[in-house]
Amino acid sequence: RFSLRASETASQQHANHQLGRGAPRPNAWGLQRDPDTVTQNNCEHPSRESDMANQWRRPLIGALAIYLVAASVFLLTGGGNSQGQNQVGAKDTEQQFDQDLYSLEFTTLDGEKTSFADYAGAPLIVNFFASWCAACVKEMPDFQRLHERHGERFQIIGLAVEGERPARRLVESTGVTYPVGLDDSDLLVELGGVAMPTTVFISKQGELLESHSGVLNYSNLISRTEKLFSDE
Repeated sequence: RFSLRASETASQQHANHQLGRGAPRPNAWGLQRDPDTVTQNNCEHPSRESDMANQWRRPLIGALAIYLVAASVFLLTGGGNSQGQNQVGAKDTEQQFDQDLYSLEFTTLDGEKTSFADYAGAPLIVNFFASWCAACVKEMPDFQRLHERHGERFQIIGLAVEGERPARRLVESTGVTYPVGLDDSDLLVELGGVAMPTTVFISKQGELLESHSGVLNYSNLISRTEKLFSDE
């Protein structure tokens, strides 16, 4: 009988071991798998992490709130408005550019240095041309026609982007009589030209009204002068 009970006890222990019963085993943290102990330790560890997170979150949120308040006050009081400064800067730049424009120099076909200042007080039409530019050659008679019919309203100046000899031959072949010179100071680029031909319209106050790269026929010239020089 004793052997039978011992055998039954051993069988029961073996079954309990297979089912996970019996004496508590250590868990992953090295603690006994006691429900109360495990529950308490599992709760205490996240609580410490939560406290540590709150320690740096609270100052960060406070600093962000102060920044937002300060930015709002700055914008409401007009501190972020730079329009006035930009307008002043643009005005100064424009005024300086106008002065520089009249000081721009070129050389006449006779080899004399001159500048736009010699034509101050009258609207200017500056046409950049070259003998190797077919479109330039094509439009030059229209500039001559404009000069003959409306030369009292504005001054036309032709500036050749090449040497004196080919420029002079082109002037003679086209018969233009308005002043012609040589662009030996890169005025084409300085006045906004990006291709040939380029025509620049300047007001009598020395303001650059338009820099047009491309062909202009007589009709185009009339419409542009009426629009740009309407108040001249």
